[in-house]
Order: sequence, then C-alpha cells, then structure tokens
Amino acid sequence: MMKHQYNGNRLLAAVFLIISWFSLMVSACTSTADALPQPPEGEVTQKPGLFHEEIQAFRETEVHRHPPENSIVFAGSSSFRLWEGLEDEYAEYGVINRGFGGSRMSDVLENYDELILHYSPRAVFVYEGDNDIYDGRTVNEVADDFTRFLVRTRRDLGDIPVIFVLPKPSGSRWEYRDAYRELAGAIISMAESDPHARVIDSWDEFLNEDGMVSDAYFQEDRLHMNEAGYDIWRELITPVLAEITSQF
Repeated sequence: MMKHQYNGNRLLAAVFLIISWFSLMVSACTSTADALPQPPEGEVTQKPGLFHEEIQAFRETEVHRHPPENSIVFAGSSSFRLWEGLEDEYAEYGVINRGFGGSRMSDVLENYDELILHYSPRAVFVYEGDNDIYDGRTVNEVADDFTRFLVRTRRDLGDIPVIFVLPKPSGSRWEYRDAYRELAGAIISMAESDPHARVIDSWDEFLNEDGMVSDAYFQEDRLHMNEAGYDIWRELITPVLAEITSQF
C-alpha cells in the first residue's frame, strides 16, 4: 500500500514539475508588444482616405522600380517626402522612402498595411508628430498613436529595429515647442521599454546660441528643411543605419 502511495506521489510531483516548466516557458515567451504600455481602446482619430492617391502612387511607381527585398522603410510626413535622393543615398541599405506630406501618426496607422506590412521590412524609420500637434491633437493622443504603431509592428514583424525621428523645431511652429518636447519625452519613454526601438533627437542641432531656431537650416517657409537641415539629419541617421544593418 505504501509503495502505491509512493508511486502516486512521484507521479503528482512529476506533473507539478511539468506544469511549472510550461508556465515558465509561457512567461519567458511573452512578446515585447505585451510588455509595452497599452494604449486605450477606441478608434484612432484619422483623416479617412485623405492620402489614398499618394498611397496608390507608391504602388504605381513600384511597377517600374521594384522595391528592394529586405528593405528599410522611411515612413512619415513631408520631412521624409522632400528628402530628395534619400533612396539613392542609402541604396546600399535598401531604403524605401514612403513619406507623404501633411500626414500624421494616425495616417500612418490607417495606411499601415500599405506603408509598412506590404514590404516586410527589416527595419522602419518614422517621422511624425509635427503635424499632429499643429493640427490640435493633444500630446497624449499622439503618444497613444505612437504606442499603437509599435505594438502593431511587434506583433506583425517581430523584433525589427524601429527608429523614431523625434519632431524637429521650426521657426513657423515655434509656439508649439513645449508640446513637441513633451511628446518627445513620451516617445523616448516608450522606446526605453522596447530593446529594439530607439529615437533620434535632432532638436538642439537646429537651435542657435540663443536657443532659438536657426533659419539657416530651413526653406523660406521656415518649416521645411533645406539641404543644410538634411545634412544635420544625415549626420545622425547614417550611423544608426550602419549600426542596425551590421546586425542583420
């Protein structure tokens, strides 16, 4: 009788060990997306269909110029779109420029499948937030959209590098500087919770000795960068591109 009881206890102990091991494995396999702060439920504030023609134009150009495999996508607003020669400059990295002027982070989310998932990229650079704040959205609303983007990317594409180029200052939108910096802080905090996300902060590079925006880096509208402004971005972005691609 004691022998049967002993065998039964051994069986229960073995079952307990298997269950404990399984629980530990599930916990260890928790995705980065689940570790990120989750945005609130609800619809994203968007401009439905506003950029349909621009998105379709990307598909049309791909008929004649096929995007490289294992590409790196640059998605965002006009600061990317107006970067002439971006793809040629970084051809060795397989960069695809998918900037579309006037866009916000919510527009990137709305067109996520076409802008991001379509290419199965090995890395993504994002520049948004500038137009979002200017359009009257709150810092929290925009930050939630950034989190939604990162969570979706993690679930669809795994732990690819995601690089957020933080909003830059400009003379024409200087009155929004506090909101831009607050948003930058929120994005930095989010990126710190993800080992495969990082930020590029060019804010101080555009300021003069008095702490004001230098017009030397901008076109006449004091909003869009000239070549000197893009040189600042090149100095910050090129080393990041070289680093992340060396890990592939």
